[in-house]
Amino acid sequence: MGVTPSWKVNAAGWIRAIEQSELANRELVTSRAILEAIQQLNPSTLLDMGCGEGWLVRILRSQGVAADGLDRTLEYIHCATAKDCTEHYFLLSYEEVLAGRLNKRSYDAIVFNFSLLEKELTEKLLAYLPSLLNHKGHLLIQTLHPFRWNFNQPYQSHWESQFDETLPALLRITPPWYARTISDWIHLVLNSGFQLVRIEEPLCLVTQQPISLLLVAQKHCQGNVA
Repeated sequence: MGVTPSWKVNAAGWIRAIEQSELANRELVTSRAILEAIQQLNPSTLLDMGCGEGWLVRILRSQGVAADGLDRTLEYIHCATAKDCTEHYFLLSYEEVLAGRLNKRSYDAIVFNFSLLEKELTEKLLAYLPSLLNHKGHLLIQTLHPFRWNFNQPYQSHWESQFDETLPALLRITPPWYARTISDWIHLVLNSGFQLVRIEEPLCLVTQQPISLLLVAQKHCQGNVA
């Protein structure tokens, strides 16, 4: 099962889990981490790519940020627009973004919150993103920390079939996803027209082990000072 069909199958389960606060680490750690990282940048405009049911867009809009959300899964966009204004959400795939469907828009920040799962598509998309960012705009990527991987294999970037064993069983119909090492994430960001601002490793409040990897980067412009 590919990336898109898997998330379509999981849509109802994810929406329920978010609405009923069933994912403790998400509530207490990763959601807080991405929100705080965005707030430190204080963007006026923002695009959440892979926005799901729109929770991040709604929070940011309530704080005065002109935020938009984009997702390729119809079920998520239906849920998002039922809770918020339709004009702030786009039913688009990353391939459609690469084809120029957002060319008339630009943002101060673009966010991927656990929504970069491909290999070649991710590489093409990140290289394209500077064209969607305003001068000195920022890129934020939060992804599963390599510490959460299955370590019955060498530490190197690879295709994985299991996303996170701590997820409820209903949400474990996962697509194959490309797991990158920390150094490979850094190289990818730097080679895509960005300079790295900082790296964070949010920790589980119980185990004090890393849950996610959070990278904050800035569009590389001549004379940039991060």
